[in-house]
Amino acid sequence: MLKEFTIENYKSFKNEVTFTMEADTLSVTEHPHHITENGLLKVASIYGPNAGGKTNLLKAFLILKKLTNPYDIERNINLKDIEPFKFIKEGDKIITFKVFFIDDKYEIGYHVSFEKVTVNEITKIIIHYENLSYRLLNENKFNNLFIRNGQNIIAEKLSKELKISSFRISDTITFVSFLNQYINFLGENPCYLDIVSRFKYQIRSIVYTNNLNEINKTYFNISTLNVLEKQYSSPYIKDNVINILNNLDINISNIIFEKIPNNRSRIFCEHFIGEEKYILSLEEESAGTITLIHSLPTLIS
Repeated sequence: MLKEFTIENYKSFKNEVTFTMEADTLSVTEHPHHITENGLLKVASIYGPNAGGKTNLLKAFLILKKLTNPYDIERNINLKDIEPFKFIKEGDKIITFKVFFIDDKYEIGYHVSFEKVTVNEITKIIIHYENLSYRLLNENKFNNLFIRNGQNIIAEKLSKELKISSFRISDTITFVSFLNQYINFLGENPCYLDIVSRFKYQIRSIVYTNNLNEINKTYFNISTLNVLEKQYSSPYIKDNVINILNNLDINISNIIFEKIPNNRSRIFCEHFIGEEKYILSLEEESAGTITLIHSLPTLIS
């Protein structure tokens, strides 16, 4: 089960933010049957204002899952969703995820720091730091199973167990995904590899469903974008949409259309943070903001 998930410097999250499933049993004593024997909530709901980061938190779960799957990393799937905090000119580009799971034997923690880079028009992920730790449920101390800095990996327990003197892997894949080749997913594994296998099982249990694919099909096809461009050519429509967005605490100062090949348009949103101007594509905005920008012109007219 998920215990907690921490993200830092990802999309709309600049500082470290933790989503926890630990129950606050000190101040809330009602409904004890909603809590597991480990003190974790069985169900949690995420509430918040539009553009508050709800979708980005869920996307971070999906990216964590893909980072630990070697096949997704090799195919560079959905790299467009891997972006550091946007509203800073010269900031740290390294994204950090930390997650803790609890099963019937261990609490397992995983920490990964990574960066998306583009070299010679090729975009890839670079892994900067990685750590897998664990503790038995009847113990308090966490033990490191491995620590990775760049391509330097310290994993003495796994080295002895697998009879491998040292590990050499690309800086574009995670070590936990590299270990897939040694795991018996249908049977038993030796002690330390079993911990990796248990972690992989918890990661695989993450199921992500949303309406973003439907949003992309509905809002980003050629005919819809052409209609939208005509609507926003009216200063009355455009000014009123921006005014409504600002009243909803969405700090968009301009909506810009740019022609691209094949008679298509892309939409960009201008933001001011202090005196600095930032331009985001509409695809980078929250699902709620995308819906508002598409729906408000018709409602206003």
